[in-house]
Amino acid sequence: MRPPMLLLLLLLPVLLPAASEAARSIMDLRGGGNSRECDPLTFPYKTLFYDNPSDCRNYVLFDVDAGCMPDWRRAKEVCDSSDMELAPAGEESSLDPSSDLCYLMSQEGDVHLQGCDQPVRFVCRSRYAGGDDPNVLTHEDETGSQYRLYGMDAKQATTYDGAAAFCTGLGAGWDLVPYGDDVGYHAVQRLCSARLFTCWLKRANGFPYCPLMAADGTLQMQGCDQLVRFVCRRPRQIA
Repeated sequence: MRPPMLLLLLLLPVLLPAASEAARSIMDLRGGGNSRECDPLTFPYKTLFYDNPSDCRNYVLFDVDAGCMPDWRRAKEVCDSSDMELAPAGEESSLDPSSDLCYLMSQEGDVHLQGCDQPVRFVCRSRYAGGDDPNVLTHEDETGSQYRLYGMDAKQATTYDGAAAFCTGLGAGWDLVPYGDDVGYHAVQRLCSARLFTCWLKRANGFPYCPLMAADGTLQMQGCDQLVRFVCRRPRQIA
């Protein structure tokens, strides 16, 4: 019978390759390897949503599970692609262009200035639409059509008929966005589902149910009497 030490030495050539492969797999799952690199702009982030009543803005925490944490620049790109903005540390200090550092909030809630290249979770918030009403968010698509999301604070959420009447009451050309319009649907996704909102869409004539975009961006046909946010659209005005 071989001594125990000799047995261990004989097993090492078998154990080492298996251990090495297991280590590589663990590194890949944790983001330490290169075989599973992610694109922050297309990664299916798990998010948390917060509606802040003090500034009538919506805040979305991205990457709860730490699946694809980006650096500061890429985090800003993700927010911009959702028609939102990276939540600032302070309205004035965050806009200082002279600093090469970026604001970071630690898990203790303290704010620090650090390098911008480290991978970190991030929070996007809805942009202020400007004008007199902070509860209205605007957007213009590539065709020049104008969109207005009403009810950022959910106080203006209404039934389907109420939303349709409100939009047409804005003036010539204004209406709800038809659910079969691909360009319009994408615009409503940017305004609504990017903020985890549910919004009415325009139904076909004679259809008994009303279309709405759910918070996950999917189209659903439901009853028309529930209170829901809505988006009004006006096609590009030709002079």
